[in-house]
Amino acid sequence: MRGFTALLRRELSLYFIPPVGYVVLSLFLFSVGLTWYGALTRFVEYARQAGAGLGENPVDLHIQLMTPWFFNLAIIAVFLLPLLTMRLMAEERRQGSIELLLTWPLSDFEVVMAKYVAALAFWGLMLLATAWTTLVLFRLGNPDPGPMLAGYLGVFLYGGALIALGLMVSSLTENQIVAAMVSFVLFFLLWSFEPLSVASTGWVSAFLANAAVLMHLKPMTQGVVDVKDILFFLTVAGFGIGVAHQALAARRWSGN
Repeated sequence: MRGFTALLRRELSLYFIPPVGYVVLSLFLFSVGLTWYGALTRFVEYARQAGAGLGENPVDLHIQLMTPWFFNLAIIAVFLLPLLTMRLMAEERRQGSIELLLTWPLSDFEVVMAKYVAALAFWGLMLLATAWTTLVLFRLGNPDPGPMLAGYLGVFLYGGALIALGLMVSSLTENQIVAAMVSFVLFFLLWSFEPLSVASTGWVSAFLANAAVLMHLKPMTQGVVDVKDILFFLTVAGFGIGVAHQALAARRWSGN
């Protein structure tokens, strides 16, 4: 356990010693600020129209403000999370430090999990840094915290699934840029499953709908927490971690 904790601390420090962690966090907060301003502006305009009798639906703070904004966070993650995951294994392989890492008194699974937990913790920090947006709402009114917590849980699990897939891609290449680009394409593909399911029919439509991250994220952003959606994100994360573990194990046994 001591070795796992030491490796976890090492991985976390690598997000702050090089500038990549600060760059990603800065880009994230800048994007969050822009999207929050846009979402809040649209909501205020809708509320004004509803107050004047021009709106078709009643004003719902969560559905009309928080749900779209949670989706904005998910879109931002598609672009920024590859920057967090690209170095996890690829940089170790490029520098040759993976051989040194394999001499640590740790199992291959513990090595993979330390890297995953470090990236997941940084993603949690990124989401925590957006707390000011909800604090603004509590300052101005009395919103229901339950749906907000459900939305944050959904976005956190969604990010955890993408991080695991990014870790998987990083374990299969030595080039960070390639890892980032492939991860982005993979994340975008998962997003495209939802519109593709609408355009298709039969079992293909059903399969794409079940595999679409949007179909499992949307209920949670609306305040509905379903076990099947949680299991979906955990299954995707488990798949990514499993492939990364097998890639590391294969490297240890092959000696390459």
